[in-house]
Amino acid sequence: MKKNIGFKTKVVVVIFAVMFLGMFMSYYIQQNFMLKMIQDNLKLNMENNLKIISNEIENKKKDLMVKAVIIEKDNAILELFNKNDYNIAQNILLKYIEIYKDVAIEIYDLNGNIITKSLNYSNDMNFNMINNFIKTRKKEKILDSWLVENKNGAYIKSFITIRKNAENIGWVILTYRISDKFLDNIKNRIDMEINIYNNKNRLIGTTMYNKKGVRIKSRKSLNTDREKINFEEKKEELVAVKKNKNLNIKIEVVYRLKEFVKNQQRIRNKIFYLNFLLMLGIVISLNLILGKLIKPVGELIKGLQKIETGNFEYKIEKSSYDELGQAVESFNKMVEKLKENKENEKRIANLDKIASVGRLAASIAHEIKNPLSSISMIANMYYQEFDSIDFTREDFKVISKEINRINDIIERLLDFSRERKIVLKDVDINLLFSELIMLLSKKMMEKGNKLILNSDYKEIYIKADENMLKQAFLNILINSNDSMEKGVVYINIEEKEKNKDKEIKIEIKDNGKGMKPEVLKKAFEPFYTTKTKGSGIGLAVVKKMFDIHRFKCNIDSQSGVGTTITIIIDVEKNKKLTFEGVKYESEILERRD
Repeated sequence: MKKNIGFKTKVVVVIFAVMFLGMFMSYYIQQNFMLKMIQDNLKLNMENNLKIISNEIENKKKDLMVKAVIIEKDNAILELFNKNDYNIAQNILLKYIEIYKDVAIEIYDLNGNIITKSLNYSNDMNFNMINNFIKTRKKEKILDSWLVENKNGAYIKSFITIRKNAENIGWVILTYRISDKFLDNIKNRIDMEINIYNNKNRLIGTTMYNKKGVRIKSRKSLNTDREKINFEEKKEELVAVKKNKNLNIKIEVVYRLKEFVKNQQRIRNKIFYLNFLLMLGIVISLNLILGKLIKPVGELIKGLQKIETGNFEYKIEKSSYDELGQAVESFNKMVEKLKENKENEKRIANLDKIASVGRLAASIAHEIKNPLSSISMIANMYYQEFDSIDFTREDFKVISKEINRINDIIERLLDFSRERKIVLKDVDINLLFSELIMLLSKKMMEKGNKLILNSDYKEIYIKADENMLKQAFLNILINSNDSMEKGVVYINIEEKEKNKDKEIKIEIKDNGKGMKPEVLKKAFEPFYTTKTKGSGIGLAVVKKMFDIHRFKCNIDSQSGVGTTITIIIDVEKNKKLTFEGVKYESEILERRD
């Protein structure tokens, strides 16, 4: 009882430790997973948001160029340059300022002198830069737009030449400021902070404020000159930066993680405590039921694993009479049945194979026998006709000898396939082997071999066909004799109990040449032999005879060491052996009991 409690306690402690460790691992995995999931989703959103910002600026750039073209195509522009009338210039300016309220408009002559301009943020511009640009491109036809910046911010400027008779006569320049309002509108759509940097990493536009509520003036950007998006996690924010080569700027979006992470932390803490309480309840419950369930269930699992590896000898001891006890009893019966079925399947497969080979052997033997008889008759006739010629006489002797050898093989093949009548009776095993020893002793002595029987010589009876059994054991002993010189063959016979079942074990062991592994695998296959004069049916016949009697037969051999053939006879099954209503081997082979 104490042992059982100790085992149960160990299991509970192990389960508790595993669950506790699992809970902590789950907590940290969950934390990392959630952060990873957040980051992946945020990165995807940030990629899209960077595209949105770039597209907005690019669209504004294209829009500005379209407006510049509209102004350049206005007939009043040509009239202005033809008449050089200030009033016309002012009318043009007033007309388009009303239409394009957020755009600064400037009109220049070919030498870079300003004719008119709007009074909004065009004063922020560096006119010397514009003047130099115009003077260096007097003959070029230009429609272009780019981003410029100064201390006051970033601007998109669109340039278009005014032409007459395919020659430049002046310029229209439109300017749009990337204002805080412009960036704030985009921020409200994407719900992320926006920063714009020039090519020297100076902040030229932002939606971010400092702690005093003032828009920030500077911020360190990720150092990247590639168009590929770069991500970086800083303290409580995730940052994505991408360079826009068309505008020669870097765009940065910032997502603040602080509040989101705090909320997630509170949720994870609740989950942690709930998991802990649940785990504690499970462990307490398990402690109450493990003592009753663990051992028999473990035994059943072990038994199933044994069966899975092909071991059908494993039995579980029944320790109770409840449902688990019944399960154990059913398991033992199932194992016994599986073992029996496995043996029957192997026996039936082997018998079917041997029966098929037998029929084939008989067919081949009959086909060979007739033409062989004709050859033999003709050879004898020629031998009698030309017996005076020495070389002919010797040749015909060889022919006759080889024909006789072929006939002998054919007779063995026919014997292998021939129907035999089965006669069951009580056979004394010790007496049968004593007779075989007397029969073989002289032949074995010619090769210097010995035959030793180890038995108590008491009467051991089994039900069998005596002639068939004698032939089977005789074949085994002859094979042992053929495989050695000055060797010993041991015949060990014993009765024993195994799992409360009686069985008779017969072991025939020699110290001959033995067999290589590749030969051993095919030892019981018909027509497989390594002998130069063998037919390869001896051991196949032996196996067939043992299978007919439901004996288990196993062969073990090592090259250069010897061969051992073991025959196991189940006493109870042998007592029940009957061939009632059956006369011949073929009928037995067809049975599936």
